[in-house]
Amino acid sequence: TIGVPPELAIFARLRLVVVDNTGLESAPVELEPVATPEVAEGAECDPDLGLSVCADGTFCLGGDDGGFSCQVPVAGCPADFGAVSINDSPVDGGWAVVGDNTDAEVRDQASCGGGSGQVFFTFTAPEAGNYQFRTTSMDEGADTVVSVRALCAVPASELACNDDEIPNVLTSAVAVALEADETVTVVVDGFAGFFGGWQ
Repeated sequence: TIGVPPELAIFARLRLVVVDNTGLESAPVELEPVATPEVAEGAECDPDLGLSVCADGTFCLGGDDGGFSCQVPVAGCPADFGAVSINDSPVDGGWAVVGDNTDAEVRDQASCGGGSGQVFFTFTAPEAGNYQFRTTSMDEGADTVVSVRALCAVPASELACNDDEIPNVLTSAVAVALEADETVTVVVDGFAGFFGGWQ
């Protein structure tokens, strides 16, 4: 029996062919996929979604023991993330913060890139509307990645992600629609190992 991640469950059959490093192929084997089993809160889970998926409202998160289980995540950032509120820095009808990920810890990675140290910010929408988060005025050679998450410590809760705002421009910008008083986490990362300052 082979489990199928939810995004592949639309296929009625799978054909498996094994190829060795010289290019020789095995005869194809037809597999009848089965839906990936859903497991409840507290159960062991597969972060790659091939063997199990967590029930709605829970995410497959790692524990201190190195294993993974379905957990209800805390919406806010853990204290050791050092998240700063963007709302505390109003500028000309908007907000602006200055940051530097030189000494930031590598915690995870956004869907569109990153993998350097991440710096975490929170933002609460004062009213319903579309909000844009962008990096500017950066160190020479800077290459940022910006993502917005519903849940601080859960990359899978990502709402938007951007590496390069436009081709060959290494600044980043994302836009999200938020309800009044909705709080999100904005994560600034560096693409391909970039560390440095930005605004």
